[in-house]
Amino acid sequence: AAVTALYAALSPLSLAMRFGAARRGLDDDEVTALLRPPGPDGLGLVVLAGGAAERAIALARYDRRPGAPEAELSIAVADEWQGLGVGPDLLELLLAHAAEDGIDALWGVVRPDNSRMLIVFRSLGCQEHELNRRGEVLVRLLTPPDEGLDDASTARFRGAAVASLRPLFRP
Repeated sequence: AAVTALYAALSPLSLAMRFGAARRGLDDDEVTALLRPPGPDGLGLVVLAGGAAERAIALARYDRRPGAPEAELSIAVADEWQGLGVGPDLLELLLAHAAEDGIDALWGVVRPDNSRMLIVFRSLGCQEHELNRRGEVLVRLLTPPDEGLDDASTARFRGAAVASLRPLFRP
């Protein structure tokens, strides 16, 4: 129910950026697929927030065909949580799990106008390739992450710490 609610609450723009076309959410089969039990060929991570009124605010998943060296990734972050570091942190965790499962890289297809997601992928050191005439972008994130990813993660943490203190020093 929490994952269904996450996708149902996404704005039309976020849904279009996630799926490449306008939709209203996920059907029951898609939710079941996202929540398959973890194993070497797939893992889904859900971020919950809200204490007693807990709700899903993000979901990231990878799936690979048995024996394939790479896996497809997908991610969705609730609109009000976008731009706050949830996506990059979740992807870093997903990359670490993928490396443990012996996956060489995670890949996904991104619309060229999805600048926020492309910035997230670039901050994680992805490789990008134009995929087709419509300009869709194929992104690949190598596992295990390199040293540059650690530096980027530290810089994001530092920036978040500074931002969290700003209201205290400039009320």
